[in-house]
Amino acid sequence: MLVNKKLLFNCVLLVLSISCQTLEKSELKGIWSLREVNIDGLDRTFEPTFIEMQPDDRFALSTTSGDFVGIYGLNDSKLVLKSNDERWFNTNWKIKKVENSLRLSGLDTPHKTTHLRFVKIKSIPDFQSFENDLVGRWELYKIRTKGNVERLNDTWFTLNSKKTYTITKSDSLVEEGHVTVDTRHKKIIFENDETSWRIWYFGTELRLENEKMDVQYSLRK
Repeated sequence: MLVNKKLLFNCVLLVLSISCQTLEKSELKGIWSLREVNIDGLDRTFEPTFIEMQPDDRFALSTTSGDFVGIYGLNDSKLVLKSNDERWFNTNWKIKKVENSLRLSGLDTPHKTTHLRFVKIKSIPDFQSFENDLVGRWELYKIRTKGNVERLNDTWFTLNSKKTYTITKSDSLVEEGHVTVDTRHKKIIFENDETSWRIWYFGTELRLENEKMDVQYSLRK
């Protein structure tokens, strides 16, 4: 079967022109949810991250570690982000749109090849379900303090829907009080020490970490 070389050449040009189309600023407008992080060829875990691109060259960033605002610029396939964020959102990226997702490629500190994939969403999801999952009775079975691990027996952390908690050991009350749950940033504040603890799930288990005290609690239901 003979191949029409001219037709084949025109098809190649068409594919190249489609794949190299300039991304318009209007296509950035909206809320984007981070779905994939790949660094040096390896998929990495990441915190829930949402970025809202506004038509006036501003963007708003929402993460569990904090919120930021900044400005951006788009020049062909180059996206420039400027904010007080110390990592991905205060640098330059190569950007392309693939179907309904944005792909950002660039160098992360220290000079690691990083790829980020975002998917457009209608609104930032409700965080109430995260708070609801915290309510209940958890076994506090391990405490890590400055690298030292202490394993506990018959020690329980209980949080109810009224934001009060108790810690008991062998049915004896050790501590009780009120808490404030910051569901947006995945943090909890105990009234007794007024310090912020980061919360995340490790499978079905729960982790509470206080970076200032260098303490981490491991809990399971």
